[in-house]
Amino acid sequence: MLVERTEVNITGDTLVEKNYNQGGELHGIYRDSHGNGELRARGIMRNGKMDGMWAFYYIDGRVNYKIKFDNGKPLENFVYYNNDGSVQWDKDIL
Repeated sequence: MLVERTEVNITGDTLVEKNYNQGGELHGIYRDSHGNGELRARGIMRNGKMDGMWAFYYIDGRVNYKIKFDNGKPLENFVYYNNDGSVQWDKDIL
């Protein structure tokens, strides 16, 4: 059973959406937003650890960087984007 928690600002925009497993660990969809309602981070938590592809965003909604996790450990590469959306650098994690 998951317990869902959603936080909103005074205008009703969702700021944080997260779920917890029975042990109280973050588990499932995780979304965090900037104060203006634009998405800040999005990914999946599994038993308190980041899992799968995570994306982080600038305050205006453009992608800032992406990184893939497996059971809390970063995998493959880390891609960081410029303000104009072009790739600034793409670095292997290992």
